[in-house]
Amino acid sequence: MKKMCLSFFFLLWVSLGFLSGGGQTVSAAAPSFSAQIVQTMTDDDSKKPYFDLTLEPNETRQVQISIQNMLKKTNELKITPTIAITNDSGHAVYNDTNAKRDPSLKYAFPDLTDKAKTIKIPGNGNETVTFNIKAPAEPFQGIIMGAYTVKSLTAGSVASSTNEKVDKHVQIGYSITTLLHSKPTAAEKVTPELKISDPQLTTYNTQPQIMINVHNVKANYLTKMTATTKIYQNDNKVPLITDKQRNLSMAANSNFDFTVPWKTGSVIAGSYRMVTEFKTKDQHWRFNQKFLITQNEATKFNKKNVKIKPNYKPWIIMTTILLVVVILSFSWILYYKGQQRGQKRNSRRKKR
Repeated sequence: MKKMCLSFFFLLWVSLGFLSGGGQTVSAAAPSFSAQIVQTMTDDDSKKPYFDLTLEPNETRQVQISIQNMLKKTNELKITPTIAITNDSGHAVYNDTNAKRDPSLKYAFPDLTDKAKTIKIPGNGNETVTFNIKAPAEPFQGIIMGAYTVKSLTAGSVASSTNEKVDKHVQIGYSITTLLHSKPTAAEKVTPELKISDPQLTTYNTQPQIMINVHNVKANYLTKMTATTKIYQNDNKVPLITDKQRNLSMAANSNFDFTVPWKTGSVIAGSYRMVTEFKTKDQHWRFNQKFLITQNEATKFNKKNVKIKPNYKPWIIMTTILLVVVILSFSWILYYKGQQRGQKRNSRRKKR
């Protein structure tokens, strides 16, 4: 766990913790503030840049976050407790302040700590924010995963390191991970468990894909997970589609929509079999599912796919055949009428 300490989220989002999805920074801009935990002797490991606490039932513990304003003007900030979720890219994240709670989540971190707080820090100032965390009344197994997400509410609060213009609407924030354990139980007694939904044919940017919802129903997380998918048509032994995704992670008690691109171009109606394997260092799941794509579905999704060019060849062949039939029929009619007229002339000559 010590290796999973600091990483960056999308754009300027920073997560102080672990299980963070990969992302990027913007060189033309820097956060208008910084945030870090205030270390205490009661932390399980004072060297970690996130809160990792083991609590007795009903125990209340104080945690503190130190926030430094990097602007010369007053910076208004909001600190919001959040839950850990798994996004549809297959990475555990903490920065969604409106995240939907998974049905398997028994204890949500925002319910165990103070409500969101808003503060104003003077230019180049520093402030320490205190939150109380109260453990559930009964011992719990596994891990409660959450974070304190810090956002700047000040317009144009991006501090630029260059003379380039910076988008003032870029959202800046830190997510400070908070992990809660219960005495006397430990996280090692709970192992993640995956369940998946039936395959569905969906689209992304007009491109067809197969989607399954992957659900971690236990209070422990998964890291460095590899997903291998093979899709077979009918009873063929050679896969029609093969897909491999690496370095996936899942938060405890979370789910996400796992997708596999339809790499063969047009969707063909028929019966299919999907074999999906999820592997970590210690666990392995294998799912074998059958699904059906109807002709109506295939037609519907092929029409949406802008990469599929209309096939006019059958229409050209049919039109050509029809034209040939019309021309031959018209020519035969002209020939037949010409023959009749010739016979009539000959009969008149004979009568004379």
